[in-house]
Amino acid sequence: MRIGGQEVKPTWLIGGGLGVLLLAGLFFDVWQSYARRKNLEFEVADVAGIAAKYLPFRPREARQAAIVELEKRGLPVSDGSVTVAPDGYSLEIYVNAEATAYFAWIVGNPKMQFQAKKSVSVELDGGGPVEEYPALECGFAIKGYEGFSVGQNVIISLSGDTDVPDYAVKAYRIKGPANLVVGQKAVLEPMSSFENYASPQEAVVVILGEFEDNAAPVKGFAALDAEGLDQEGRITGRFIRKMVSGEIKTQLPADANFGLLKGGTPRYTFK
Repeated sequence: MRIGGQEVKPTWLIGGGLGVLLLAGLFFDVWQSYARRKNLEFEVADVAGIAAKYLPFRPREARQAAIVELEKRGLPVSDGSVTVAPDGYSLEIYVNAEATAYFAWIVGNPKMQFQAKKSVSVELDGGGPVEEYPALECGFAIKGYEGFSVGQNVIISLSGDTDVPDYAVKAYRIKGPANLVVGQKAVLEPMSSFENYASPQEAVVVILGEFEDNAAPVKGFAALDAEGLDQEGRITGRFIRKMVSGEIKTQLPADANFGLLKGGTPRYTFK
């Protein structure tokens, strides 16, 4: 066969055509990989925005919302796909997906792998720890302990229990005053029953300083996500962040922040 006055063998034409087809196919694979990656990044960012609405006060719901949204979009979900900080102040979504290669398999890549990650953190502008709370709305009081942190699991025993292990704390009933204020003393009495905590619920817990006879100063207020009672009749659960209505009157220091907050507007940062 002659092309442009020169003799061209048919095998060269066939080889050239296959080469052009292969290059076009590889280009298509690269294009579809780019398009799918961009779409995946968009989907993950959208999921992060939906889940972030539950932060910082409902970290469990934030994780569940993210998983549900990923599954709705047909995206792969694994144990590490959604990670929420125990204190509810940050969340990360990581998705590892793949696409079938139409031509890249020729060079040893039958599947094209790509990932998308999105993280979000939240801060509360203008809010702060609760400085006072009605005693009747508090479940009980516990003595503050070293290493206290929001998101931490806890086992709570009755104040009259003996042989309480180091990892458990004791609960006391609040006798007065009617309105508890950080820095002022609360009068306590033994707590003899957890019958009201047999089922899962949330409770406000008073965090106390050093005891002096039957009283102790209020250090702050915490929110407890109580899971119920264990076989020994102790409360099991974890401390969470919770917002109550109203504006703060006094800006308390950080050491009074045990998770129960008032006021403030969430501000989200996506990366």
